[in-house]
Amino acid sequence: MEKVDNSSLGQLQAICQDVPRDVAGGLLEKLQRFQRACAEVHRQHLERLGRIHSLVAYEANTREMMLHEIASIVLQKPDPEELTDVMLWTIHAVLSTDMRFKPQNSRMHHLVPLWRVSSRQEMHNFEHVRRWVREYQEGVVSQATALNDDSFPIDWQENLKDINPIPRFIHKTKRLIQDSRTHRSVVTSSQIGPSRHKVASNSSKHDAIVQEVTLTTFTTLERQVIGYLKSWCLTAEIPSYGSTFSLAPILLRAIGTYDGHELDIRTALLFLMEIGACAPWDDRNYYDTNMHLPTYYDHHTKHLFDSAARSVAAIGQGSETLQDSLASLRKDWGNMAVYAIDGAEAREIDDGISLEKIEGDESAFWVHVHIANPSAFIKPGDAVQRYAAQMISTIYKPEKVYPMIDPRLSQAHFSLANDRAVLTVSIKLTVDGEIIEKNITPGRVHNVQRFTPSQVSQALGNSTYSPQGPSHVLTVGQPREDIVNDPVPTSLSTTAISDLRKLQQLGHARRTKRSGGLDSAIKHMNGSVVVPEPHVYIQRDGLGPTYSPTFGRRFIGDPAISWAVKELNWGDHLGSATTSLVSDIMILACEVVGNWCSERNIPALYRGTERKTSSSMQIEIYKAKYHAAVSEEHKYLFLKAWIDSEGTATQKSMPVPHDLLGIPAYTQITSPLRRYTDMLVHWQLQAALLYEARHGQGSLIGSRDDSYLPFSRTRLDSLVPNMTVRDRDIRRLKLRSKNHWIHQLLSRAFYFGEAELPTTVDVLVCKDSLNLRRLDVSAFGIMKELNGYGTHLLHSDVSHREGGFKVGDWWQCRIKDVDTFGLRTRCEPIRLLKRDVLL
Repeated sequence: MEKVDNSSLGQLQAICQDVPRDVAGGLLEKLQRFQRACAEVHRQHLERLGRIHSLVAYEANTREMMLHEIASIVLQKPDPEELTDVMLWTIHAVLSTDMRFKPQNSRMHHLVPLWRVSSRQEMHNFEHVRRWVREYQEGVVSQATALNDDSFPIDWQENLKDINPIPRFIHKTKRLIQDSRTHRSVVTSSQIGPSRHKVASNSSKHDAIVQEVTLTTFTTLERQVIGYLKSWCLTAEIPSYGSTFSLAPILLRAIGTYDGHELDIRTALLFLMEIGACAPWDDRNYYDTNMHLPTYYDHHTKHLFDSAARSVAAIGQGSETLQDSLASLRKDWGNMAVYAIDGAEAREIDDGISLEKIEGDESAFWVHVHIANPSAFIKPGDAVQRYAAQMISTIYKPEKVYPMIDPRLSQAHFSLANDRAVLTVSIKLTVDGEIIEKNITPGRVHNVQRFTPSQVSQALGNSTYSPQGPSHVLTVGQPREDIVNDPVPTSLSTTAISDLRKLQQLGHARRTKRSGGLDSAIKHMNGSVVVPEPHVYIQRDGLGPTYSPTFGRRFIGDPAISWAVKELNWGDHLGSATTSLVSDIMILACEVVGNWCSERNIPALYRGTERKTSSSMQIEIYKAKYHAAVSEEHKYLFLKAWIDSEGTATQKSMPVPHDLLGIPAYTQITSPLRRYTDMLVHWQLQAALLYEARHGQGSLIGSRDDSYLPFSRTRLDSLVPNMTVRDRDIRRLKLRSKNHWIHQLLSRAFYFGEAELPTTVDVLVCKDSLNLRRLDVSAFGIMKELNGYGTHLLHSDVSHREGGFKVGDWWQCRIKDVDTFGLRTRCEPIRLLKRDVLL
């Protein structure tokens, strides 16, 4: 190392990485001016800001408000155009430090500044609970410090009972917990075992397998305490700061039955389960205030649900009628075969496909995609539309379905069936995947033929694809034979097989042409292993959230959960021509409609991807590695890395390229019974079709006029952020609900032997510790014997001897524990099975 001359030591300076002041000075000055302006707004409106909650909150119900709505009321600016950024930021700053206001979705608040406003009554209840707990705590402290003081009343708790419910509440809940532990064992914090007693079955196959027994009734004041605990651990409405948050641990400690437990939200949830305020299997996702499920505690959604239900009932009674706005344009498709491919359990069929041969030309065919057409009968602004807009999509949970459209409408009038109205996307397609011509036509079909995916797969000769034929089924509980599926054909006709095979070839040709041959990579866009849904049975109509602060209950019996299990089959996840039949044709229809709307400058909901600016080189590297990989597991790992690098999905009112699909303008339109965004595009389409029917086909091409549309571009742009957030929330809900019930099954199998799990599992490492943001696990992988379901791997002496976990490793492991609260299963390694160096 070069020696430093002593004469230069005084000239050495620390290296500063801060932005030079002459560069940052202008920005800092702007920030300071902004801060001073905010302070001035705060000073001018100090009185109203001090009572901001009383100005905007409802008395009994929670309320959702956008930031500008709150600002308009508080600052008395009825015209939103008068609100400046300074005003909005001032209001935001006040709300952010007030526990009575909560961002409706903290992850996406920058896109949709929607606030949840607690009701005045709820805040009063919290204040009551705080006072009661403090009084009780002071009494305990006084008793402990006055043991030799004869003046201190021995029966101080009895003296409190008429004004403070805490002493009696503690006594009552202790008895409930003791009763619970005679019927169910505590596994871990937030997890209790299955009932030791089962519900006796009678001759009916529709009877419930769970019964509730009421043990006690809680008083009005006691319900406020339970309501506080619900807000603390189920709905997370109490911020983790301030004195209000600290009340729950004080209560749990006073009850005295949770020694050795962390007094956190896990234990609070365990407490609610043991006193019967909610069921031991309850899915916490029900209580996520972002979900807007039509349950009693989401008053706005419940109100919209009730309004839609009344409208549907009026249609059923004949006092209201359905009017077809496209009746004059409908084409009769006659006896053309329409193939609807969906699961046997499906009750709402969104779409079907047809093949039309061109006489004398075997180089091209007409592909028709017939889509259910509820938008022609439901008008923007009516009760059914308002509820659909709130839901955004049908929400499928393993134990219950929340339809976007009332089944009395969707199944009886709109679902694809004979003699029903459809919107048909027709594509004239060459055998090498070239689009020659396209049309969108309202119509009516009369020959709908239903098949299941496995029927079609077997008929087309893909025997390896058997989503409904796993090696075995894991089952816990006592399922009832409750679901009677609609009959579907046991075999396909020769004509149907021939048509579907040709449609398969045409869809494959278009995909290959569109994506440059990235056949299997494009099939599973998220690059994830597809894990089958568990099937849950509780009672005939399913079961929603069980929370009730009114009664202390005992739940006898438990849900029956079945999960189809087979060894990981990479072919199911890397794609095949047969399994892509339906998705290829649906993507083709969405591509054509996106192009049709784009030509006419129609504002719609275009979906695409926003690529990260720094990811282009990574993408090319992962693409090359994907194609060069020999083993299927390495293909899977590189595919996932490639797609993760592609960027994030987005939707806008103007066309945005969909890089993964290789489509410049793509809009989803094939599921209007289940997705509100599809229905919204249908409304835009039918307005354009009616316009061109009056002014000539193609007359809108190149037009900038949107006055004829039900949704202007400005209106759509205002809707997109909220729909984007809602869509992500629902996808997260579905995933977490599936994981909840899988972990319920695994817990009952692992801890109580209700089903036989593999003694060991082979785990493919997908992420190592460098890619995990957790300190308590060392790697993440997927279990080969359990559908490729995810697991966390724990380090041990065995893994340390092998140099740790490496991405691409295969390890033989044993399951160590199952966490139904954190929704994770942890495994410990036994031995390294295989280690291939990734390219």
